[in-house]
Amino acid sequence: MGSKLEENEKHMQLFRVRTKLIKTEDDLLNIILEALNKQRLKIDDGDVLAIASKAVVSVQNRLKKLSSVKPSERAKKLAKRYDLASSFVEIVLQEAEVVYGGVSKALLTLKNGILTANAGVDQKNAPEGYAALWPRNPHKTAEKIRKELFERTSKHVGILIIDSRVTPLRMGTTGIAIGVAGFEPVRDYRTEKDLYGKSISITRQAWLTT
Repeated sequence: MGSKLEENEKHMQLFRVRTKLIKTEDDLLNIILEALNKQRLKIDDGDVLAIASKAVVSVQNRLKKLSSVKPSERAKKLAKRYDLASSFVEIVLQEAEVVYGGVSKALLTLKNGILTANAGVDQKNAPEGYAALWPRNPHKTAEKIRKELFERTSKHVGILIIDSRVTPLRMGTTGIAIGVAGFEPVRDYRTEKDLYGKSISITRQAWLTT
């Protein structure tokens, strides 16, 4: 939650919002507002609310029971090659736009135009025996949350739906936004000059950085 960014400020404040365990058909925004109230945090114009994708997945019931999936021959071959459960791989194949290959325990895929492991399919923080998918229409979902939050609070707030991904050949995870609403998340430097006056041709930077 809540990085308040003023035009002339060079810093942000981050506040962790602790909610109860979110389940299918819960009112996600109501739970978030209750948690904010409990922690005595107020939403203000210009804040950005970052929501974990698993919270959205839970209320959208984007959970797949592994035992209900019949693996294809392709899934079985990939599962054997990359040491994964064949039912899990089948779900990844159904979700991925492209499968490029993989390493042990992960397939390298394209999902919603994002290069990510296992098309965002994950068993971490999912009920036992289930896999969690990425949220349905994350940008539209973020916009829906933004509009509903304005209706309830009269505050103009940016919304991020966030997840994490791994980087090939690197340890650790990187936070990414898979859904955005209410603000422009990327600053385009391609019309500017570098330190030596040369035209910048590629750089576009996520401007919510710490």
